Amino acid sequence: MKMKTIQSFLLILFTLLSLYSCNQQANADGIDTSTVEGKKTLLKNKRQELNNLKAEIKQIEKDILAADPDAFGKKKKPVLVTTKKTQKKDFEEFVEIQGTIETKGEYTATSQIPGTITSMKFKEGDKIRKGQLIATIDNQSFSDSKGEIEVQLQLARDIFEKRARLWEQKIGSEIEYLTAKNNVEALEKSLESLGTQTNKSNVYAPASGMVEMVNLNQGELASPGVPILTIISLKDVQVVADVAENYLPMVKEGDEIFVHLPALDLDREARITNIGARINPANRTFKIEANVSNKDGKLKPNLMTMIRIQQFEEKDAIVVPTNIILQDGDEEFIYIVEQTPKGKFAKKQVIERGQSFKGETQVISGLTGDEVFIAEGFNKVKEGDLLRVRN
Repeated sequence: MKMKTIQSFLLILFTLLSLYSCNQQANADGIDTSTVEGKKTLLKNKRQELNNLKAEIKQIEKDILAADPDAFGKKKKPVLVTTKKTQKKDFEEFVEIQGTIETKGEYTATSQIPGTITSMKFKEGDKIRKGQLIATIDNQSFSDSKGEIEVQLQLARDIFEKRARLWEQKIGSEIEYLTAKNNVEALEKSLESLGTQTNKSNVYAPASGMVEMVNLNQGELASPGVPILTIISLKDVQVVADVAENYLPMVKEGDEIFVHLPALDLDREARITNIGARINPANRTFKIEANVSNKDGKLKPNLMTMIRIQQFEEKDAIVVPTNIILQDGDEEFIYIVEQTPKGKFAKKQVIERGQSFKGETQVISGLTGDEVFIAEGFNKVKEGDLLRVRN
């Protein structure tokens, strides 16, 4: 029994010594590893030590290879790459939205009197000037009526003259005199009205532009208010687009936008002239409108456009191609060229990226703008590789 007690005591003593030894080893860096935070701190330090050790190893390997390419039993060939120098420039980011060309200059020519169209001067696609004669309307019925009234008026004047002479001689009644006078005046007004109606038989262009559609042709019946011809004015047109509501803060009247017309391969500048007063609940967009120059007449209504609206700008930004940025865990990096007396070597340069647009990315930190980066072949190298730069 006494022997068992001694053995138990020795076992407890050994366990305590082991725990003390482990605790002393864990605290060698002065970190209390009895807590989770302490263990995290220790892990972070060890990882940093490992990274520093790896960097020292890579540098030693690079120095050895530069002095003796066969040092590791196999001669390592330089990696063929193409390089470019980083640059500073004004970096802009745009949002691209599809739009269409519209015009508010759409006019219709109509007849003011009913009748058959006796002549049509234009066809679709013709250019037209304001005030040009478009068509004539048959006014035969008005001419016939005018002739009848002229005959009646002449008779009424003769009667009035006779009544006036008799009235001067105190012959006849005053009523007969006044009736004859009123008949003349009424017929004169009717004749004047018919003259005005006769002039309305000519239809003139209400505006300059291009004939989009001939609605009624020669021989067809025209009526007041019914379009005979449709005119589109192409002098000033608008580009109209529906913009997602999350871009509302960055859009205001007077802003310059860039308009690209894929069908014509043309670029035009425009300024926003109107912003819609409501959000479309169906697609959560609001409408914008911008006037765009069309002096050459190439822009047609309903032509599709791509609109670019600036949403970010930085002066003198460091910019690199987006495709050369690689990722290793949480780190993003590019390969730059490190020039040494022993040659050019690939160096991993960790960066912090900013905005990206059209294949370019703004670099917030990690570069000074004087580096030379690997533009082609970056996916074939690793840090420390000897490089052969293609001219």
